[in-house]
Amino acid sequence: MPSSQQRTRRSAPRALAVATAAWFGLGVMEIAVGGSGFLAKAPDDGADQLSETYGPGYLTASGHQIGLDLAITAAGVLTVALLPRLLAGRKGAAYTLPPLSALIVVVLAFGGHTIGTVTGLLLLAIGTVPFMTARTHRYLHGLRERPSPKPRPSPRPRSGEATLS
Repeated sequence: MPSSQQRTRRSAPRALAVATAAWFGLGVMEIAVGGSGFLAKAPDDGADQLSETYGPGYLTASGHQIGLDLAITAAGVLTVALLPRLLAGRKGAAYTLPPLSALIVVVLAFGGHTIGTVTGLLLLAIGTVPFMTARTHRYLHGLRERPSPKPRPSPRPRSGEATLS
């Protein structure tokens, strides 16, 4: 017989599991788009001339502009890395994921990644909506599943009971 002091293990709500799957898909999509940016860019002609002047090491350092691709890839890795904390009930992860992912989806839109933008918006919506359910909210804030109602005296006593004064 378990004692009353033993802690029961809470399981994540089903809506949070669906949200986590959507966030995982979004993170993988961000990594894929950012990684394809690394692979798709070819060095320009100016870099070839500088490579001839300064040697082949100069080409690897300045031939590729990887700022946004690196940021998108890093955001995808951070998104996937936050998912275990989200399933563990850490509300910090729930507060970090939507703004970070919304920023990356806007960057994808300005970068001209149409498929990435549409997919990102869809997965962002699927991942964010479950945070609005009461059960997920209680889980992330560490509250009990259902608060037990407090017994209160009836305003009309039953027959045979003394009246309250």
